Amino acid sequence: MAWGIEFNADIHLSRQDYNSNIYLVKDKLDEISTDINRIKSKILMFITANIKDIVPDDWKDSPINWLGQEMNELFEYYEELSIEQFKLSLYLEHLETLTAKIKNE
Repeated sequence: MAWGIEFNADIHLSRQDYNSNIYLVKDKLDEISTDINRIKSKILMFITANIKDIVPDDWKDSPINWLGQEMNELFEYYEELSIEQFKLSLYLEHLETLTAKIKNE
């Protein structure tokens, strides 16, 4: 026999209102997943490209600085999206649990 632990997570979704609609949350999660895939594709593009071909003309004297700045922005955005994705996943799980409880009553 296994023992389980049940706990409620406090989820803070700033300025977001889904009206307890599971489908709105799923749509937002799909949107976030698409954005994360775009970031991954852009990072792969930077990895495989010749730096001289992708650097804007006004950055030709310091291409490494430009690339570093671009990568930092991408990683920061990726981190924000990952955190939001995690929070929404918890919220979706909460909504699905509530829906299952209502159906069982």
